[in-house]
Amino acid sequence: EPGTPLLEAFRSLRSNLQFFEVDKPLKTIMITSALPREGKSITTVNLALSLALSGSRVFIIEADLRRPRLHTYLGVDPAPGLSTCLAGAAQLTAVTQAIQSTRFFPPSAQAFPADDATRNNMSAANHLACISSGPLPPNPAELLGSSQMTALLADLSGVADYVIVDVPP
Repeated sequence: EPGTPLLEAFRSLRSNLQFFEVDKPLKTIMITSALPREGKSITTVNLALSLALSGSRVFIIEADLRRPRLHTYLGVDPAPGLSTCLAGAAQLTAVTQAIQSTRFFPPSAQAFPADDATRNNMSAANHLACISSGPLPPNPAELLGSSQMTALLADLSGVADYVIVDVPP
C-alpha cells in the first residue's frame, strides 16, 4: 500500500543508492546477511520492486545456490536457472524469466512519463526480470567464483540499470 512505513523505507534505500552513484554508476548490488533467515531475500525483492517503480530496469539473480527462496517470493520456476547457465548447459536467454509484477504493483503503477525514449509507454511490470537458482549444484562456491559468473554479471549490467544479486549468508 502506498505510504506504508515499509514501502517508505525501501524508497529511502532506493534514493540513497541512486545518490551513491555520483562519479561511477552503481550497477550491481549484492544483498547478503551474517546469518540465514535475516531477510536478505525479502530485501532483494522489495528493493527491486522499488527500483522498478521508479522506472529503472532491474534484473534479479538468485545466487543462493544452497537454500534458494527468491523463486517462491517472485512466483517463477526454480529451474532452469543460474547453476544451469554457469555450468554451460543453457544460454542466458533460456534461464531469464519475466516477473509477473502485477501481483506486487498496485493498478496506479501504469506507464512512466515519456522523459526517456527507451521507457516511453512502458510500465513497471516490464522492468523486472530474474534468473532463479536452478538445480542445486554440488559445487556452488566454485560456480559463483567462476569466470562465467563474472561474464554473466557484465552482460546483465549492459542491459539493466540495476542487477541485484541475492547471495548466501
